Amino acid sequence: MSDSPRHVSRRRVLKGISGIGLSAATFGAVTGSVTGQQESGSSKKKQYIEEYKVTYPNGMNSQPTIEPITGTVDRGYWQEMMAAEAAAAQVRQTLAQNGLDQRATVSVKTENSRQELIDPTISVDYNAAKTLPQTEAISSKQAEIESIKSNVPKKAEGRIEDEGKTISRSFDVIVDTIEKKPATTPSTADIDWKYDSEYRPVPGGCHITTPNTNGSHGTLCHSFWEPDSSARFHITASHVLADGGTQENPEYSTRVYQPYSDGIGSTKRSACVYEDNFEAGFVEPQSVDPGYINKMANQDGSKTDNYVSYFKDWQWLSTDGKTTDITKQGARTGETSGSVYAADKSNWTFWMEASMNGGDSGGPSYIVEDGKIKLVGMMLWSTSTPQQAGGNAIAGLNDRLGLVP
Repeated sequence: MSDSPRHVSRRRVLKGISGIGLSAATFGAVTGSVTGQQESGSSKKKQYIEEYKVTYPNGMNSQPTIEPITGTVDRGYWQEMMAAEAAAAQVRQTLAQNGLDQRATVSVKTENSRQELIDPTISVDYNAAKTLPQTEAISSKQAEIESIKSNVPKKAEGRIEDEGKTISRSFDVIVDTIEKKPATTPSTADIDWKYDSEYRPVPGGCHITTPNTNGSHGTLCHSFWEPDSSARFHITASHVLADGGTQENPEYSTRVYQPYSDGIGSTKRSACVYEDNFEAGFVEPQSVDPGYINKMANQDGSKTDNYVSYFKDWQWLSTDGKTTDITKQGARTGETSGSVYAADKSNWTFWMEASMNGGDSGGPSYIVEDGKIKLVGMMLWSTSTPQQAGGNAIAGLNDRLGLVP
């Protein structure tokens, strides 16, 4: 496997999947059909692409095919959430015009209690954990927060087109402060790790480490097909593979182990991506079994009976995902679950009401429906109070990097 992956930022789904078994014409027909009503004369339900089914006709180490699967959602709710995303885009643009977009993220936040939704708001989150140069005092952070508050509106309007009509909604804009940090732990940490059996072939959700005292513990998300290289890679968080330096300029490990001393592959330095709150770290497998098992790790050292053959679309994550219990799997905290409460499509990030801690970075989030494992995201960050889990959507890994589980 000599070719290094080549990545194109902001790759469109249409381009990505047209090269892996679904023609542009077919995809256009499908996406065109889901923009209208569920049935003629009915406007109560909105039909949309809910997920993608992935198959490998010639085995796991060959080019896959991908099939969009449609679902339905209450049309009024869908309009509300899509209008909120449009309003968030307007606030994001305002921050960019004032040079503040690198200091804060904008998401559609829908707090919920037992899946009872509260009206969405536009949340502008200033990351207080982000490192500032030593010459800048703590007061600089407060000054930035005040600058953000003075530049963003208290209300934002979002407009979308649906059923030949312009739908307009107004949303409250709330500026908040969070402490978002990568969920990694140094290799010297004495912790009762989960999913650290010697899994072979290596499944998603297992414990991985990088070498030496500068290394770190993390969790493998899953294996993905990378079409530009025509090869399969293990994927985890980029910062899990960083042996030193800063997140913006890491020193990437050259080896990855599972569990502690048995190498499973080498980091592809050219493939580690870290930009705009979006990241992915690539590990080239040391060896690939022709009968590669695309499964998830169980805590007892076994693997799940079923293959991972689906991933959820962004529209599901930003609508039904907010009322669905989603499982997060990590080597530190194991399986915890919760629903999506905030989503930012500009960089494919989302936040779940689920606990997460150092060592969980890179792990998968997923749901199980009718016995089928369906990937939702790759988890990357945690917050301290309250403890919550954030990550990138699998749909984003497909859109930006063309990756297919």
